[in-house]
Amino acid sequence: MMKKVSRRLCAAALLAAVMLGGCRRIDEELPETAVTAASGGFAETGAETREKKLGDYIYSKLTEDEKKNYDIIRTAVENFEDAAVFEEKIEPNELRKLYVSVYNTCFEDLWLSSIFYRPDEADNTLTLSYRYEKDEALRLKAELEKKTEEIMAGLPENASDYTKCLYFHDHLVLNCDFSADTAYCNTPYGALVDGKAQCEGYAFAYNYLCSKAGVDCISVWGTNSENASHAWNIVNIDGECYHVDCTWDDPVLTEQTPNFLRHYYFLVKDSDILGTTHFLDGRYFEWPSCLDGSNFYKREGLYCTDTAECTAMMENAAAKAFETGAYSFGIRCGDEKTFKAVCDTLLMPINARLYIANAMKRAGIEGTAGKVMSYTNDSEYVIHVSVNIE
Repeated sequence: MMKKVSRRLCAAALLAAVMLGGCRRIDEELPETAVTAASGGFAETGAETREKKLGDYIYSKLTEDEKKNYDIIRTAVENFEDAAVFEEKIEPNELRKLYVSVYNTCFEDLWLSSIFYRPDEADNTLTLSYRYEKDEALRLKAELEKKTEEIMAGLPENASDYTKCLYFHDHLVLNCDFSADTAYCNTPYGALVDGKAQCEGYAFAYNYLCSKAGVDCISVWGTNSENASHAWNIVNIDGECYHVDCTWDDPVLTEQTPNFLRHYYFLVKDSDILGTTHFLDGRYFEWPSCLDGSNFYKREGLYCTDTAECTAMMENAAAKAFETGAYSFGIRCGDEKTFKAVCDTLLMPINARLYIANAMKRAGIEGTAGKVMSYTNDSEYVIHVSVNIE
């Protein structure tokens, strides 16, 4: 699924417009860099406390001089200053790295623009651009904080990090629509308050919620298989890192059932998506490795390894979904052979209506199944179904 948007460019003598995400093609030529994930992904032993968290991963990968200059930019942004001034001149490419680093980690200061003003030569001043006037920005931040409190109130008491991650994922999928047509679409405000965002807004909102709930999370960026820029997240649960892409779990469909939820891209490992649907931007950093296979389907008992098991599991998943008022459900198969066999069986209309009717009866749902819509993710061996009840 390719999602694009056109964004405004500012004209100025020293401007080189660099769009940092936004689900669109990047406007500048990128060097051919192998996208890699670092083995491990956490700061080295003995690093400062702030560097031991995944949330500070980007900062931890900067040199000492880069950290000093990062802090100068970050402070200038927090104070809404027109420019960041350094102690010495910095080369344009280094300035861009610093700006990208700040932009992708100061999502709470949602007013910083994604437009980078690139000087023609080394300079000790970096011009800063903002999305909103200061008064509006502070108003938006206050509204965001209030909305966040409401969302947090829905978390179960003593929720685990997994429960928090799933809750935030599902909240975004159910309450935000993909849109590039608002002034807030690349911010947490757009996704959480306005209810409209593109991938950058989804990723920053998810990062924002996780950080507020004490879950280790970062926003990462790269491209999709068509080289359109894209942003998503990596979270740390119990010492293991996983990819989370709320945008791609919130599909743009011509027809979908109420409370449509899917989890194709929730807690997935590198081999599930990297090099096929998602390509990390490795110009400045090696990203944390996501190697653990404890995905959503395994954790929720929706992972099967043979056809008979999958058939029973799909009916159980349907019954559970109907009992909770949801009308979409899915399972993940363990290998391609099982996946193809299950598709041939469960996606046949006569078989689908049979197990759906059984699930409705178990859940005490009256009526009949209307339109049954089936979706598959061939790279992850996921089968997903949604049902309209008549």
